[in-house]
Amino acid sequence: MKRVSVPDFSSPSVITRQYRSFKGLDYSADESQIDGSRSPLAVNMISDAGGWPQKRLGWRVLRRYTGRINGIYPYRKDDGTIELIVHAGAAIYRDASSPVKLRDSLKDDYSTSFYMANKLYILTGAQYLVYDGSSVKNVSDDAYTPTTSYGMKPAGGGTAYEKVNLLSPWRYNKFTGDGETKVYQLDVKDLDDGKTVTVKVGETELKSSEFSVNYSEGKITFTTAPAKPANGLDNVEIKFCKTSKLKDSTEKAESLILNCTICTTYGVSTEDRVFVTGNPKHPATEYYSGLGDPSYFPDINYVEVGSSDWPILNYLKFQGDLVIVKEHNAQEYTVWHQSGELLSGVAAFPLRPGVAGIGAVAKRGAQQLLDDAMFLTPRGVFARVNSVALVKVEQGVKCRSNRINRDILSRTDLKDAVSVVWDGYFILCFPATGECFVADSNQPQSNGGYEWYYWKNIPARVFAQETGVLWFGTSDGRLCRLNNDVTDKEGNIQMDAYNDDGKPIEWVWATKMDDFGNIGMFKNLTKRGCVIQFKTAVQSSCDIYLRTEKDFGVKKRSESLRQLDFEQLDFEKWTFNTLPNNIRSLKSKVKKFQQLQVILKGKELDEAFGVLEIVLRATAGNPVK
Repeated sequence: MKRVSVPDFSSPSVITRQYRSFKGLDYSADESQIDGSRSPLAVNMISDAGGWPQKRLGWRVLRRYTGRINGIYPYRKDDGTIELIVHAGAAIYRDASSPVKLRDSLKDDYSTSFYMANKLYILTGAQYLVYDGSSVKNVSDDAYTPTTSYGMKPAGGGTAYEKVNLLSPWRYNKFTGDGETKVYQLDVKDLDDGKTVTVKVGETELKSSEFSVNYSEGKITFTTAPAKPANGLDNVEIKFCKTSKLKDSTEKAESLILNCTICTTYGVSTEDRVFVTGNPKHPATEYYSGLGDPSYFPDINYVEVGSSDWPILNYLKFQGDLVIVKEHNAQEYTVWHQSGELLSGVAAFPLRPGVAGIGAVAKRGAQQLLDDAMFLTPRGVFARVNSVALVKVEQGVKCRSNRINRDILSRTDLKDAVSVVWDGYFILCFPATGECFVADSNQPQSNGGYEWYYWKNIPARVFAQETGVLWFGTSDGRLCRLNNDVTDKEGNIQMDAYNDDGKPIEWVWATKMDDFGNIGMFKNLTKRGCVIQFKTAVQSSCDIYLRTEKDFGVKKRSESLRQLDFEQLDFEKWTFNTLPNNIRSLKSKVKKFQQLQVILKGKELDEAFGVLEIVLRATAGNPVK
């Protein structure tokens, strides 16, 4: 009898893919091999408070200056308000609807700054300036005048006291009069010829007719010998000028400080001193100020950090130490540590080597992200870390950018990178292209790295931030700020925050290229059960593309994701939806695919966007032949 085979009428097995708990980008592997929570393609997206991806905010131009923006410095006034001091071109301005020029004839290049004692100090690489809330002056105009010797007899001697100030040629000598001697010998010769010498005997300042000056010999001759003090203490004070010159040079010693381009504050258990470096003629030397006085740089307060062949590029803080990062090289230590301590009552900052093998590449590519001391290297963004091996603490560094290094390491402009920390994000920007890579410290680290995002059209040359506000300046003189202040009375972001100075923000978010667990089987995407949960906004929409291994993506549908809000009505985009979330069905079939990817895109003006979850269902087909 002939055997009859009965066909299998059972339903094909269904494979479900859920993409949720989204994180950041992952360029570290093929787009088919990454974790389903990460994206191989995301542009102009950022994490929300829960870590889900949403469209980044836009920015706007506040002002246009003549010349490129070299520095933006928020200054907190006595009443607590913030005003911006802007270094644009060769001038410094107080920003306002009509900017006020405070100083001109400056170096037209990147500047840097620090704050101390309610004053803003700015280094331009050629000038060292201070802003006190009303005007900008040279720090040297009112620099500290040291008492280099005291307890001196008229013939000289005495006790050496404070060191010469690199920023000022002025000095004090203090003598004890004997009531007989008229000629007093200063502690140096060859005074600055013609510079006024000031003399006080007791509390009385003498007239110029009451003494004479021998500038070459460093001698003061009185018409009447100063009296001998009854208490035996110094009663003669002489202020004179002697300009220090660099060895084998006619250049003034103050240029050691004026030409610096990198600065930070540090001290013994406090931040009460200024450390500066970045002088191109002395690239591996740092200088530090006196206690609490940025106008006083004693001429012995300097440290040579390794070889002069490799410049210092970054200052950071790590576990109480000042971290000095030098240019990447294979010859010497690239990461050095400095600690502050008192030795016999005198502040000292001993230097010790930290890490070799990886160094910095960008002078403006380092930031302190919470307690993470991060700096840009030729191998990505690294951070200073310690590890414990048995009972020994080992110093090291760790890569924080391994999931985006594919794109960072392919760049030829790493040395031009600029950076800022804002609202828990480390933003690394490349001015020539306006591209940014953004690390999120608000999400847990994974394998030692941050979740990263990628932005376009941020033409920042310099950044500044203060109390949640982010500003940036451009190469063509625009002063801009992020639109996080475009809110309603309750602090909710308004839709007109989502544009870049009036232009749409183009964004993309894609899932991994998914084989549904078996690349050797064909699959068929079902029309039912495939949904996407979006965040609802007053104005929001997206285009949905499905891509297989056979194409570059096919647009399947466009979705309006708007929510009714009577305060932000747009009658051309009217909706009756009032629900907080939007769940939309794909309603699309895709037959006989091995791999599938969902791509969401948008480029509408003044629209928000966010995605929470994607669910795909497919039936198993035949094996691939």
